[in-house]
Amino acid sequence: MKDKVCADRVTSTTQPDNTNLAARIAMIESRLGMVDWGANEYVIVNLRPQRYHVSLHQLLLAEIGSEVFTDGRRSSTFTCIPELETLRSAADTYFRLCHNHPYVYFEESEFREKLEERCLPTYFLLTFLAIVARYSNDPYFQDRNALAMERFAGAAWNQISGYIFSNDGGADIETVQATSMMAMNDFLLGRHQSAWVKIGLCVRLAQTLRLGEQSAYDEWPDKKRREGCMTFWSVYLLDKLVSVGRHRPPTILDADCTVSLPSSYFGSRKFYLPLSAITQPVEGVEMPELDDFALTILMASTLGRTIRYCLQHVSNSSYALWDSRSEFSNIHGTLLNFETFSNSHSEAFDVTVDFGPSAARNADFAGCGHFLFAHVLYHLNHCILHHPFLLKYRFQASKTRAPCTFMREAISRNKEHADRLVSILKFLQSQRLPLPSFYGFCAVIAGVIQCLHSAATSSDTVSPEGYLFQICLDFLEHAPQQYVHFRRMSVVLRTFQPSSAYANAIVSPITSQNCFTTQNEDMNEFLWNTFDYGWLCDAKRPSTVEDPFPGSGSEFGYRGWESLLGADVGGLLMPEGAALP
Repeated sequence: MKDKVCADRVTSTTQPDNTNLAARIAMIESRLGMVDWGANEYVIVNLRPQRYHVSLHQLLLAEIGSEVFTDGRRSSTFTCIPELETLRSAADTYFRLCHNHPYVYFEESEFREKLEERCLPTYFLLTFLAIVARYSNDPYFQDRNALAMERFAGAAWNQISGYIFSNDGGADIETVQATSMMAMNDFLLGRHQSAWVKIGLCVRLAQTLRLGEQSAYDEWPDKKRREGCMTFWSVYLLDKLVSVGRHRPPTILDADCTVSLPSSYFGSRKFYLPLSAITQPVEGVEMPELDDFALTILMASTLGRTIRYCLQHVSNSSYALWDSRSEFSNIHGTLLNFETFSNSHSEAFDVTVDFGPSAARNADFAGCGHFLFAHVLYHLNHCILHHPFLLKYRFQASKTRAPCTFMREAISRNKEHADRLVSILKFLQSQRLPLPSFYGFCAVIAGVIQCLHSAATSSDTVSPEGYLFQICLDFLEHAPQQYVHFRRMSVVLRTFQPSSAYANAIVSPITSQNCFTTQNEDMNEFLWNTFDYGWLCDAKRPSTVEDPFPGSGSEFGYRGWESLLGADVGGLLMPEGAALP
């Protein structure tokens, strides 16, 4: 159907400010509220006490007059819904590169059914297009993807906020989904304050709908139950990931989550497995096979505990770290439970071999996103929990003397899991698999650990740690160009150049070697910041460095998301020896 919402041309010689004009158009769409976007030609709007049929085309032109953008194109480009064929293409891109990496808000078949039936809210479709614009190579975007992302996001947020905060406003699952996506989009653009406000709003909307409470689903039909569960756990996951840092505790508490975990029985009234069942397993109680999405939730929950304990220093435990009753030991025990729950072969946890397709029992491409993400979070948790810098800071602050054996084992685990994390990142890049944006943070954590060990060796030759550090750098610098925050993170690795004495003070098991001296204040603050996901993504930080280290000419570089869109991955993780074209 021909979309008549936007005029093809508006003849004029005036050239107003693009941003203000786009905002005015967005305001119009906000006034239209929940317009049925399928009725492209006419809508009913209440302009006076009487009701009139008004052409959207006429309404837009009446508001903006004859103004055009400086590029001569129509002013409402990327602020209204395109034709159905473009939306289908956008859905193809979304389910190829975004769905399951790691967020899952809906089933693909159910989403496509709603798309064809044209029963999705306008604000949701605008949000959806803002997300897809980052990755799509569809001709509709005219190679102006960044502009499309900005305008669709602005129009979507005007409609969302107008809908939520109107006198008769409310919340529904699509509102939660759209607000979550908008928060994610802002965070990737480095707009953290805006992102955190939207995340807070998203969580409150989910709580208003009681999406985290199992009892709220009793009267819901199965399809709605599935979508509600998936949406809640995706919001939960987003809340945990963006809260990584010293000063931002997660909003959602695990104790408040009684809704069943994701499973192959999603939506079934007979299946119920809450988060507490796997965070606090009971000996002798048989555990059902867990979905990889559920394992991702388990590791995200553990990451929240790890961050609170290691970075925010929140703990109800007065026991020493090496005491089996301590929070440190409890977190480590949860990580060991992950190994028993994981749907993987033993090779996945064997540090003597590179991570590869043989690690997965089920190599279905559609499901590998959560399998890989869960394993990445597993190793990241170990890297942070056993990080010698964080451990020594805790001991120094509490004036605690730590056993050398404890420190030696912790440092060994820290390095071992950093090595394993690098192996997974290398596998992801070599196979040209979609990269969740959070993997950039993981590359920084692993890279810093490798850099510390490399600097501590004081060798003139390239150490194994130096090679692994370079893989982390390659991962960040050869990622798709749309991930600008990856380049900001690569600057962090390039500028982190600790002295041999400083590195030795951190990676030595001898706690008497004090790295928290006055002369090390700047280096310590820099190291603290590497644990802050928000700081690493901040748009105010540089994305280039004036005096870079020599590059490696990595063969793993992505040309952009189009290299993934054009790749024939066939639905399987690639077997040993295979490569994508």
